Amino acid sequence: MNLTSILFAEINNWVIAIILIGLALLLWKLLTPKTIFLIKVNQQYFKFKGHLPESKLARIKEFFVNDVQADRPLVVLGVKKGNSRIELRFRGNVDPGTKQQIRNFLLTLL
Repeated sequence: MNLTSILFAEINNWVIAIILIGLALLLWKLLTPKTIFLIKVNQQYFKFKGHLPESKLARIKEFFVNDVQADRPLVVLGVKKGNSRIELRFRGNVDPGTKQQIRNFLLTLL
């Protein structure tokens, strides 16, 4: 083998690796559900990330501050499923009753 063929083989390996990484990122983007909103809350703070009218955001903040007892950090994700359905995902230590209370409130409001 001469130097040119070795360099060409090395370049081909890099091109193939870049193409595979690009395809993996594309698949990940297509298969990962779109997050509509994210709510982080505990006793000291409330943080909302997403797009909602101010009137709804004020009601959501009031609900989480006054009605949800979050002793530890709690994260609620609103994920788009299908055409118009929103699925709520929870992260943190939260009991099933509180999850249902949050679900009922958010799905009624949204």
